[in-house]
This record gives sequence, C-alpha cells and structure tokens, in this order.
Amino acid sequence: YSLFSGEDVVDAFQLMQRSGHIGKIVISPAALESVRSPSVPFEFDARGTHLITGAFGGFGMATARWLADKGVTNLVLIGRQGAANLEARTLVEELTGRGVKVMAEACDVSDQLSVDLLFAKIRSNMPRLSGVIHSAMVLDDAIIANLDAARIEKVLTPKVKGAINLDRATRNMHLEYFILYSSVTTLIGNPGQGSYVAANAYMEGLARQRRRDGHPALAIGWGPIADVGVVARSEK
Repeated sequence: YSLFSGEDVVDAFQLMQRSGHIGKIVISPAALESVRSPSVPFEFDARGTHLITGAFGGFGMATARWLADKGVTNLVLIGRQGAANLEARTLVEELTGRGVKVMAEACDVSDQLSVDLLFAKIRSNMPRLSGVIHSAMVLDDAIIANLDAARIEKVLTPKVKGAINLDRATRNMHLEYFILYSSVTTLIGNPGQGSYVAANAYMEGLARQRRRDGHPALAIGWGPIADVGVVARSEK
C-alpha cells in the first residue's frame, strides 16, 4: 500500500489518477483539534418553562427526561398528534410523577397560527419561557431520481418552517437558549437524504443568523445514537 498524510491528499489522488500505485492508497487523516469543554457549564432557570418540539419521538423524550434530571419543573411537550400513543402518555405520567408540570399539546410547529396559539396558551398557563429545543423531524429517504416536490416538502416542512415559526415567535423574548437538532449528515452527506441535509443546513444557517442578531442559538449536528431516535428504532 501507499500511505499519505491528510495534508498530501492531492498527491494521493494524482498518484491514483496516473495509476502509479500498487495495492491500496491509504490516507491518514490530519489530527483534529481536541473538542474542548465549554468554559461555562450549560445553565438555565429550572423554574422557567422549557419547550420541546418533536417531544414524543426518541430524541424528544430523551431530552425531556434529561431536562427533568437537571431540575426543570415546567415542560411544554408538543408533537403533531400530541401524547397520542402509550409511550407518550407514559412519559407524561412519569414526568408528572417526578413533580414536573407538563403541558402536552398537539401542535403542528410548521403552521404559524398553531404556533401563535400555543405560545398564547403558554403565556396564560405556564411560567416565563426560558428555552426552546426544536427536535421535530420527518424522514423520507430517496435518491434524487425518485424525488418530487411533495416528498422534498414533506421533509423540509417540520424542520425549516418549524424553525422559522419558533424564531419569529421568540424574537422579542429573553430566552436562555434556542437549540436546533441538526445532523452530522449536513457535514458529510448521506445517500438518499438530500432533503434532510438541506433542512438541517437551513437550521444551521438560522442559528448563525440569530447569533449575529444578538439572540441565543445553537445547532447540534447529532451523529447516529444507538439507544434513542430513528437509528435505534430502525430494523435495518
């Protein structure tokens, strides 16, 4: 084999182009800068209200439990169907049993009127909104040849329109955090997930714009996680 460092990847491709190698061409990636822990730990007002979209999916439920573990006592959990299945209702009962006040609502976060009504209900029934976690998503994997406008829109709508509506609804609030659940596929791509990558890329751009405008925002590019979420539920 022929070994190249990450900095010499161009030389490696040139060698392959002229068929000058015998065996494999191996590239050793350049060392990445270590990920540093934040200098200030993630803190928030446990007595405030914390909103999670896509709350009854795997990531959303894990997030709700994590916030409860951190001492949060007021949660708004929303999904398109609300707490419609046994798993969702069990989560609400579990959190309530732990002393958490839970508002579980059916809300299409991509619909502006539905979001406006939700925020009006939060203002009337819950303490001040402290933070938002946008976890809603839809997957519909297909290669480009099999995509049409409806399939693209199906994937973009919850993430993109949902993020737009949440951003608009909270612009005049003093949130402690505004978190968007993105994906590592935005960085590395994934076959059949062009629409999903585009939706996440939009949310990451929105996070950057919010920060430029002086508002809190963070997009997290999650990788595959074994115990919760779509990957964990997949039979493949």
